[in-house]
Amino acid sequence: GPAIQQAVLMRPSAFSSMVATFEAQEDKNRGTLARRQAWLNGTAVPGLARTKLFAGCSDKFLFDVAVTLSEAEHEPGETLAVCGRDSTSMLVLLEGKVELVTHSGTRVGTRSAGATVGDVACIGLFPRWMATVRALTRCRVLVVTQEALFMALEDEEVGDLREGLARLEEERRSQVARGLPLVGFEGLGLSAEEPSVRVVALLSERLLLGQGETIEPERDDGPYGANLCFVHRGRLHVQLGEEEVLSFGPGAVLPEGLVAEFGARVITDSACEVYRIGRTDFELALASDPGAQKWVWQFKMREKDFVKKLKTRLMNVKGLVNTSSPTFRDEEIHRWAARLKYRTNQAAHLRQARAGFEFELVPAEDPPEGFHPMQVQGSSTHMV
Repeated sequence: GPAIQQAVLMRPSAFSSMVATFEAQEDKNRGTLARRQAWLNGTAVPGLARTKLFAGCSDKFLFDVAVTLSEAEHEPGETLAVCGRDSTSMLVLLEGKVELVTHSGTRVGTRSAGATVGDVACIGLFPRWMATVRALTRCRVLVVTQEALFMALEDEEVGDLREGLARLEEERRSQVARGLPLVGFEGLGLSAEEPSVRVVALLSERLLLGQGETIEPERDDGPYGANLCFVHRGRLHVQLGEEEVLSFGPGAVLPEGLVAEFGARVITDSACEVYRIGRTDFELALASDPGAQKWVWQFKMREKDFVKKLKTRLMNVKGLVNTSSPTFRDEEIHRWAARLKYRTNQAAHLRQARAGFEFELVPAEDPPEGFHPMQVQGSSTHMV
């Protein structure tokens, strides 16, 4: 501007120093921009893509979400969020492990790298932290704000994502109003007005499946921990290899981790409506409502009986599959059996010959490769 021009005219000797300072600052800015770009492409975007909420979204959309965000680091023991406080953000764990603690101090579970905490607050369904989040190890965390998410959704190219998020909100609100999946669980006598029922409904993912579709079970040691599947409508069966393990329908609670442990899968026999919730979220819902104690023990007894039955069937079918499957020693076993049969026939022939019986020797099959038959010469035998 004019002031800089006047200053240069008054002190020409300072011009070169100003240019050097400006260029140094430009180099520093370019370096900062390059590091920021590398962080966005190498850390933030892949970190968002690993989460359940953003799985399947385009890199461009994830970049737009991440462009205004920053990463935070926490040491073991530090608190990342406090139960009950207002929130419109979610935490994405890039590295490390955290524990989730209720308002009363009860630890209900853990989350590790790749998981999120606070999804329902970020998308506008519940504006508070449902649990206190505390670092168990050194953690790197990405804080995704509702503002960043909604700004990215304003892009005309992501209209389908906007519609999908709107459907998700409507679906969750409907689940809460109907109290699903717990109200549909026969024998518990629950209503949609009970706090624990509403929290479970809010945190449950609804799966609508057609006949013949497959649910790939998640392992208990995944980022979110163990999952439970509530069957509300339809029938499914667990299958190990080509063998059916167990068929079940409404009222069943399937522990995904057990199915995954045996390498089995879940296949629908008809159109199904299934609700999936993390074990940690389920325990969090129970801890939020003292009234849940009146039904939770009956629920856990039924769950325990189903798990015992399923595990027994899985073990039996796995044993059947293992005994009928070919092994790398099958060929060796067949050769050994052929050698044993050949030697048994030869021994019978020798016993009869020594006893003075006369018989017609029936030519045996060619001996197995590498086998040297016993032969009689005089009163002794030797290998040829």
